[in-house]
Amino acid sequence: MQSKISAEKDISIDFYCKKIFETLKEIVEKELSKKQTFAVRVKRQGNHIFTSIDIERKIGFLINKFFGNKVNLTNPDKTIFIEIKNNDVWIYTNKIIGLGGLPAGVEGNIICLIRNEKKYFDDDIKAGLNMLVRGAKLYVILIGTKITQNDINFCQKNFRKYDPNIQNKISKIECSNLHIAEFRNELIKKINSTKAKAILLGIKINELDDFCNSAKLLSNRNISIERIPIFTPNLSYEL
Repeated sequence: MQSKISAEKDISIDFYCKKIFETLKEIVEKELSKKQTFAVRVKRQGNHIFTSIDIERKIGFLINKFFGNKVNLTNPDKTIFIEIKNNDVWIYTNKIIGLGGLPAGVEGNIICLIRNEKKYFDDDIKAGLNMLVRGAKLYVILIGTKITQNDINFCQKNFRKYDPNIQNKISKIECSNLHIAEFRNELIKKINSTKAKAILLGIKINELDDFCNSAKLLSNRNISIERIPIFTPNLSYEL
């Protein structure tokens, strides 16, 4: 919720907090139960005659006075966040932690291959999440035999928190009845339809050559026909 406060540069803290509290009362009534403790955290930007701590103390005093909730600065049941930028004020109680990094899509489209085998599945998903941080727009393809809806749902669950439209970007290539050439053709179709710039695999550098040789699909880290690079490894940390 945003509350816009029109005020002069030398407005008093009492008047300023009163204006904030008018908006804050509705949030407190909805978000804070009678027995819950709370803390107020303020970030401030601009020229004011008060500090962030001044606002925290004053708002905390008003909540305690009007609602009776106790302050707990070390382990509160609810934290009320207030951000002040010049005369604009944002008040909220929930934060959604993102991956950070670059906005998704600014570095182009990438196909993330998820191998439907237990020993590879998690690594491939982690690789995809890592690449999202670097600005990629992911198109996820599950490859393997007997790919179930549960496998697809698991992928959606892991990626959806970072890309809410990921369900439209997940597909599969069943390998059980495909010859190598057919598999290659299916993959190239995906590359063309998504306009992907690269392929991503969650494998370690010492595993790459073995994978290329066993699949007979890739050559010198490029798909022979399309010359698409493979990004690997990128599992430098655990998510």
